[in-house]
Amino acid sequence: MEKGSEIKQFSKEQLSEERRRTAGVVIEKRRQYFDHQEGLFTQTEKIIQETKDSEANLDRVIDEIEVISQQIDERNNNAFRKFLNRFRVPDKKSQALKKSRSEKLTTKENFEQHFQQTQELLEQINIDKNNKAELVEAKQTISDFYKDAFEKWNEYLVEQEKSKVEEVIERYDVLIVHGIHPNFVPVGNSLLNLDVDWQTKLKIALVLEPSLAASTIKEGDSNRNMWARMGSIIRGGKVTKAYPQDLGTVATTIKKRYESGVLMPEKVSGQIEEAITERADGGYNELNIDECQTAGFYFCLDRTENLIKNDLVDLDEIYQTCQELGLPFYVIKNGLLYESLYDPDLKKVEIQREQEIRGQLIGVRVSQEQAMREKLKKELEESYEEYVDSILGKKIMPQEIRKSQFQLDDEQKNIIKQKLFTDPPFRCTFPEAECINSKFSGEGTYVEINALIKKDDFLGQEVDPNFFIKDCGIRFAPDEKVKKIAKIKQIGNKSVEYFIVNDSQFYRRSWSSRDKLFWLHQMDNTNLNNGYINNLNTLTGNEKLNLPLISNENYLKGMGDRIREVVERYQKSVNGNESRQIINFCQARIGNLIYHLYGFGDKAKELGDNETAEAAFEIANQYLPQETYREVVARRLDVEGRFVTTEADFT
Repeated sequence: MEKGSEIKQFSKEQLSEERRRTAGVVIEKRRQYFDHQEGLFTQTEKIIQETKDSEANLDRVIDEIEVISQQIDERNNNAFRKFLNRFRVPDKKSQALKKSRSEKLTTKENFEQHFQQTQELLEQINIDKNNKAELVEAKQTISDFYKDAFEKWNEYLVEQEKSKVEEVIERYDVLIVHGIHPNFVPVGNSLLNLDVDWQTKLKIALVLEPSLAASTIKEGDSNRNMWARMGSIIRGGKVTKAYPQDLGTVATTIKKRYESGVLMPEKVSGQIEEAITERADGGYNELNIDECQTAGFYFCLDRTENLIKNDLVDLDEIYQTCQELGLPFYVIKNGLLYESLYDPDLKKVEIQREQEIRGQLIGVRVSQEQAMREKLKKELEESYEEYVDSILGKKIMPQEIRKSQFQLDDEQKNIIKQKLFTDPPFRCTFPEAECINSKFSGEGTYVEINALIKKDDFLGQEVDPNFFIKDCGIRFAPDEKVKKIAKIKQIGNKSVEYFIVNDSQFYRRSWSSRDKLFWLHQMDNTNLNNGYINNLNTLTGNEKLNLPLISNENYLKGMGDRIREVVERYQKSVNGNESRQIINFCQARIGNLIYHLYGFGDKAKELGDNETAEAAFEIANQYLPQETYREVVARRLDVEGRFVTTEADFT
C-alpha cells in the first residue's frame, strides 16, 4: 500500500471525527461555489435574453427614426412647405415628427448605454466565473487536513511500535500473562458460556488470536499480581489500553474489547508506562491486547499464604494438555519464568510424601507439644520446596519469550476451529442463533403440552431409576417406571430431556451453566395453564399468550393472534418513526415467535401429528416462507443437530 493510501485509511480509522468535520467544511465550500456559479449562469441567461429583446427594440427604434427622418425631409422639400416657411407659418406635423424623432433618439441612446452596461456586467460575470476562491479554500482545507493527518500518522506509527507486545517486553523487561481460570467466567466481561472448560479457553487463545486482558509480571512478583495462577504467556499482539488496576474491559466480539471510560493518558504508550510503573504491589494491572499470540502455558508455584483460591487444576492435567498441543509448559516462581521439568512419576512421589506428613499432622493431638506440629509443618514446606526445585528448569528471560516463534500448524488450527464453531463455547446472541433457540423451544412446548395427553404417541425408552442420582441427586424407588420420552437440542452442545414416571408424573431435566449441574423439575403445567411458552432467546424472553395452553389448538390460535399483534406493533413503530431499539425488538419478537411455531410443527410432524404440523406451518408461512426457514435450519444445524457457527458470527 502506498503512503498516501495508508494515510487515507488511517484517517478513516483513527480520525473519523476530524474527517467528518473536514468533509462538512469542504462540502459547504463546494456548495457555495456551485451555487454561485449557478446564480451567475442564471443571471447571464437573463441578461442575454434581455439583450436580445433590447436589440430587437433598438432595431425597431432605429427603423422608426429613419422613417421619421424621411418624413421630415419630405416635408421640408415640399414646395408648399417651403412657401409656408418663407412666411414662418408653423408646421405642426413637422414639429410632431421632430419631437418623436428626438424621443426615439433618446431611447436609442438609452439602449446603447444599456448595452454598454450589459457588456461591462457580462465581463464582470465572466471574471466571477473564473473566480474559484471557494474551491481553492476547499482544496486548502483538504490539504491542511491531510497535512495534520500525516503528522498524526507519524505519531501513530511511533505509538503502534511502542504498543507492540514485543516492544513492551523489551522496554520494561516483563512477562505478559493472560490468566485462564479453570472454574470461573466473568459473565459481564466475557463472550464465553459459564461452563466452558479451561482447555477450550486456551484453544481460543491459540487459534483465534483474540483480544484478551493480560497482566505484567516481573521479578519479585507473586500470584497476587496475576488474575489466575495458570494461563497463557503472551509473545505478540498490540496493546490498545492499559491501566494499573483491573480495567474491567468487556469483550464485544472475539477481536474487540472496550472499557467504560476510565480516565487515563491519551497515548497508549503513556497508559502502558503508568500501568506497569504505578501498579500496586498487592494487585494486578490490565493490558488490553488485540491479536494475541501465545508463547506457552504457565503454572504459578507461589503459595497463596493461607488464601483459598480455586484457580488451579492439577499439574498433570496441564502437562497432558500441553503435550497434546505441543505447547511449551513453563512454571513461574517469585515472578521468574522457568522451563518446566514436570514429571508425572515424580508428582506421584510428592503426593505420597505429602499425604504421609499430613497424616502425621492429623495424628498429633492438640495437647501434644507445639514443637512437634511446627516440625511437621516445616517438613511439609520443605518437601514442597524440594518438589518445586525439582521441576524448575532453565530460567527463561522475558527477551526469550519476545523472540518465541511458537505457533500451531495449520492442520491443528483448522481442526480446533472446526470444533470451536460447532456448538461454540461463546454466548450466541445474534439473530439466527436466537431464532434457532426459539425453534428448539417450540419443540419443547409441543412435548410439554402433549406429554401426558398423548403419552402413548411418544416411543421413549426405559431408564434405570438410579440414573438421576449422580448428576441430579434424586433417587426414584427401584420399582418405579421411568421412561425418557424426548430429547430437545439446545445451542452449546446441551439438551433438555423429558421423562414420564409411572405414566403419571412428568419431569424435565436440564443443564444449568451457572450451577454446572443438572436440574430435574417436576412439571405441573402451571406455566402452560397461564399461557406461558418457554423461549430460550436472551433478547425477548418468555411470551405469555392470551389462552391457556391446554391443547394444540389453543397454542396455534394464541400464537397466530400474538404474531399478528406484534407485526401490527412493528408496522406502527416504523410508520411512527420510533426508536431503532423498539423496531429491532419488534423484529426479534416476530422472528422468534415464527421459529417457535415452526419448531412446534417440526416436533408434531416427527411424532406423526401431521394435522397439527400443517396447521403450524400454514400460520408461520404467512410471515416467513417455509423454504427460507428450512434453508436457515439446514445451514445452522449439522446432521447431528449441533448448532454451527462461523468466526464471522463473533467478529
